[in-house]
Formats: sequence, C-alpha cells, structure tokens
Amino acid sequence: MYAAALIAMLTPSALAGDFILETGPEVELRNSGTWARAHVVDGAWKLTFAGNGDYYIADLVKTGEGLGDWELQDGTRVQLTDHGDLKDHAIRRCPDGTYLHAASANVTDVNDSAYAWRYAADWSLIGTGTIAESDMARSHQDMGLYCSSLGSGAAFGGREGPPGIVRINDDLTPGAATDLPFEVRPTGSGMWVDAESELITLFWTDGMGNLHKWDMDPDLNTVATTNRPIAEEALRAYWPQGVLRVGDYWLIAHMVRPLDTSVGGDDGNVRLLVLNDQLEIQDDATLTDNDIQDAGMRPWITRKGDVVVMAYDRQRQHTVVEIRLDLAAFGVAGDEDTGWTGSDDGGGSGDGSGDGAGNGSGDGAGSGDGGGSGSADTATDLPADGTSEKDACGGCAASGTAPLGLAAGVGLLALARRRQDS
Repeated sequence: MYAAALIAMLTPSALAGDFILETGPEVELRNSGTWARAHVVDGAWKLTFAGNGDYYIADLVKTGEGLGDWELQDGTRVQLTDHGDLKDHAIRRCPDGTYLHAASANVTDVNDSAYAWRYAADWSLIGTGTIAESDMARSHQDMGLYCSSLGSGAAFGGREGPPGIVRINDDLTPGAATDLPFEVRPTGSGMWVDAESELITLFWTDGMGNLHKWDMDPDLNTVATTNRPIAEEALRAYWPQGVLRVGDYWLIAHMVRPLDTSVGGDDGNVRLLVLNDQLEIQDDATLTDNDIQDAGMRPWITRKGDVVVMAYDRQRQHTVVEIRLDLAAFGVAGDEDTGWTGSDDGGGSGDGSGDGAGNGSGDGAGSGDGGGSGSADTATDLPADGTSEKDACGGCAASGTAPLGLAAGVGLLALARRRQDS
C-alpha cells in the first residue's frame, strides 16, 4: 500500500480535486471471473460478469453509507448465455432500454469468432446472432461496442486484414464493415455515441502513454482526431475501457503500469481521469494499488448522480471502487442530470445511470495494446449458489519482480508535478 500512501501524502490532488471529491477502498465481491460491468436498472445496481465460458448477472447492493459498503448477492445470479467457450465481452444499453452484448470465442483459431445477444429491459433473451466465425481477417477479442440511434457496431483489431468497425444489424447479423487505419488499436478501446451531434467516438491508446480520440459520423467517416499523452514517460497508459461524458468533460478509466516491466496484459493499476475536449487532464485519481503480481485489468465506470462505480477484476476477483464527484464542477445540476435520461442517445444503463463502456485488450493474435497473450479465459470457478452513451486477456499475471504500485506512484507523482508547473 506504499504507493497509495506516497501519492496521498505528496499529491493529494491525485485523490481528491475540483472534480473528483472522494475515492473509496477496493471492495472484493467474493466472485471469481472477469469482465465485471456495473449497471443501474430501475434505480438498483446490477453487475454483469464472465465465468465458465459464459456471461451472468447478479444484484450489486449498496449496504451502507460508507464508500466501501458494497456486496454482490450470489443468490440472485442468473446465467445470460449458454455457450460454454466465450472469452472476452462487451455490453451496452440501447436507447430503447434493451441491451446489446458481444463476446469473442476461439473456434478454429485464437480470437477468430464473435457473437451477439440482445436482452430485454428485464434481461430476458430476445435473440442471438453470429458476427464472425472462423474469420481470420480481424482479431475479435476485447472489442469496442456501441448501440445507438445512429446504429450499432463492434470495433475489432486487425489481423490478416486491417482493424475495423463491423455494424450489427437489428437481427444481430453482421452489416457493412468499415476499415480503420492500421495504426488504430480498437482492441482495448472505449466507445461513445452523441446522437445530438451525430458523432461516434472511439477512444484508444497507442501503448506509449498517448490517448487518441477519433470522432466519426454515422457512416463511420473520420471527422476529427485528437491525441495527447496521459501518462508520465516512465509509465504506459492502456485499456481506456471506461468512458463517460459528464457535462462538457470526459471521465476516462484506464490502466497504467511502468514501461520497464516484462509482464502480461493483466497487470496494472486503474487510473481515473477528467479530461476536456482537447484531452487535457483536469483532475485524476489512482483507484487501485496493485503490485506487479496482482493482475488487475478490464476497468469500467458507471454513474448514478454524483456516484461513480468502477468495476474491474483483480486476481480474477470481481472488485468495485466507489467515487464521488462534484457535479457542479462538471457544470451538471444533480437534480437535472443523473446520467441517463432515457432519451434516444445511444446508451446509459437504466434509471438514473450512465455506463462507461470500453473493452479490454491483449496483444494475442491482434493489435491490442494490453501486452497480454490473447483473450481472457473466463472459465473460472463460480460460487455454487450462485449512449450520449452515458453508460460499456492475455493470460493472468505473468512473472515480474518490480512492485508496480511504487513505480506507478512515483510516475504519477512526477506527472502531477509536471501538470502543476505547466
């Protein structure tokens, strides 16, 4: 815990600033697996998650007033899919209140297939479809996903062909595909749709600490691009999975780790950023304190009023952190905007919530920037009892000796000082 203590003592603005007021402790939910995503449905919290090659949902309950008072009720767990060999997942709420879920699988080769499901507002299954199967053109792990009035689609990494976005039709069949430049890394990306301005935005990192924002029109033509470093030179920023638009600012949850470590894609700490449209950092907080062996990955953020829940998996244990925002700093009135209004904006996560969606990455056979060895194997043991889109691995911990928490703390301290001097 020395990294967190170092940051707390020397850079208090990293934990509490003008925008981010408080961050709570990590709360392990005593449930094994990966791809934990929080949602708010009719005012209640839910958690969807992967395990045993399928996808599940259960009640996530706030048990008290403290930031660490969270519990996953295993007895409420419901299996959403019946596939058995699914690897990586993305899930988004659609404007009509249904949910679009995509997942990858290995059929004849690694990451060669992807499938889709549609759930009703009560999470009952509406239908399923095949996006790609035994298709070597793209690498289908850790996809970006959007569902909106501008259409639906999934972003995949390049393989034998370039990376691209494949539209998903209403009947869950694949539609037209749009190729992206080879330098774009959609694996590990976050996606956002602003229906009012008719923009589809893809957030991705180049693996060297630079965050890229690509704005596209409804036909997926590039309208504008912006990129900016978001990590100190000694650190690597990656997997910007959690994306929220709050007022005129972006809230981004991503992973960070030292550049000089030889580890798999599942090792890192979660950092939360408040950015303006030029991607300039307005506030930040380091939410976790993982050593190099602790295998933290796949962050996601969801907002309900001034409360944000970050969900990720640490050592294949679903874990959440509660964050409190100063909505006035974002220019948002708490009684007017609780995250998702039910408008035709392409996202959200239910009554008074917003889901930040993005998806993990791994170098595997694709172009992901997670540094892993492929897609997350979600075949874990579960307990026996068991979008504006204001929502949405390579093997676990590899060998390493340097403590990630300390290196990340020193790097973030340097970044904070650099920002204060600028």
